[in-house]
This record gives sequence, structure tokens and C-alpha cells, in this order.
Amino acid sequence: MVFGEDNQESTGSRKCAQTYEVVVKVRHGCDGDSRGVSPSHCAESRSRAHSCDMGFFKKLTGGADTALLQNGLPARGVILAVEPTGTTLQMGNGLVQRTCNFRVQVTLDNTPPYEAAVKQRIPEVYLPQFVPGATVVAVRVNPANPAEVVLDLEHEAPTVTLARDTSRQSAAEVLATGKQARVVIVQSQPLGMKNADGVDLYGFLLTVLPNDAAPYQTKVGNPTPPEAIPLLYPGSNVPAKIGHNDPNDVVIDWKSALQPPTPA
Repeated sequence: MVFGEDNQESTGSRKCAQTYEVVVKVRHGCDGDSRGVSPSHCAESRSRAHSCDMGFFKKLTGGADTALLQNGLPARGVILAVEPTGTTLQMGNGLVQRTCNFRVQVTLDNTPPYEAAVKQRIPEVYLPQFVPGATVVAVRVNPANPAEVVLDLEHEAPTVTLARDTSRQSAAEVLATGKQARVVIVQSQPLGMKNADGVDLYGFLLTVLPNDAAPYQTKVGNPTPPEAIPLLYPGSNVPAKIGHNDPNDVVIDWKSALQPPTPA
């Protein structure tokens, strides 16, 4: 077992050693002069000492909280930042795990997204896959303390339903009152989320062609019904509406786009 880089003893490893010494003394107290102490009490003391020792070691090295992994609320996490530390641990299979500090945007069902700090040990071979702002992972959240989050690297990120945002116009409101335009789809991808009405959200890079202004590009997330999927290809030119307050508030008008062409 390797703790820390190059087998050098860190402050953390000294603390582990000190904790282990305390555990050994407790055990000697039971295994040695045990007059007046029942065998069951000694066994219970040993069990508590071992549990405390291992719990401290796991916390110190960034081990994932197994109880939270099993019982926490499933959520979707976007890695915003990752900072590897100098703490490593070599596992029995030879793989090295490194403790990292993560900043994660967490989205639970029907809850506004929020940021959380996570300290967790992960296999070093996974590190290149954590791209800030792009990597999406499954996370588990403590329902009693939403700030307590653990990365769940064994499962795919779940699809979550976004809470309705009353601070800005909804897609339906933009479609009802916005300015008409055309947009050309440059890129699109599913976001793994649904809007408050249960429609799948897709991320788009669009070239916007307003009727009264110069073309520009913007990135948006739009609700996209299943019947519109065949239109999601680069170069697809579809009608849209632009919000009056923000030129980047663009919503594709799928209803109009799916209408059959008018006969000439």
C-alpha cells in the first residue's frame, strides 16, 4: 500500500500511525490484563477501534462514502473544476488512485442547479476524462444535506427534470411573443435533461438569421420533441423565435418546422 507520492510519509500518514497506536493500546488492554472485562466487551472494543481506524483512513485519503453511494439521491453532475492533490493510494490490483478536489454543478429532479465541493479518490487513469465544463457524471446527494455529494463512477448520469425557472421567459412564451427568425443548426446533442413539461432538452450551436439584423451564432438549450429528431443535422434550416429582451434567447419553432410544405 502506497500513501502519498514516492512513499514519503505525509502529515496524514503520521496521523494514521498515531490512530493505529491508540487502537493497538485498546486491543492490548483487552488481550492482556482483562480482569473485570468480559470477552464480549473486548470484541466490541476491537470492532469499534477497527471501524474508527478504517473510517479515519478512508476520510483522510478521499475514499468514497459507500453509504451515500448506496442510499443518496441520484443526480446529474457537471465537472466544473478538478484539482489533483499529492495523496495517492495503490490498490491491490496495482492501480493507483489519487485524491482530487472537484467542483461540481449538481442537478436534482425539479431542483435548481447548485455547486458543491467534492473531495474524492479516483483511479489516475480516469483523470484525463475529467474535462471542466464538459464532463457529465452521476452523483449521489445526501437528502438531509445537499452539500454532501459523492461521484458515482459506476453508473451513467441519470436524466433529470429541470425546475421551472420563473426568472426568465419560458420556451412557450418566447414562441408566443418573440421575433421571427430562421436558424441553421451547426451542432446538436442531447443534454440528458427534461424541461418542466417533460420534453427532452437538446443543446444547440445555432447560426441565427434575424429578419432585421446581421447573422450571429449562439448556444442554447431547447426542448425538442421526438418527432423533430430527424431535423437535427448540421445545416438544417428551421424557423425560430428570438426573445425581445435577449438576442441569445432563441427557441426553435418545431411546430412550424414540422408542418408539411405549402403547395406552390
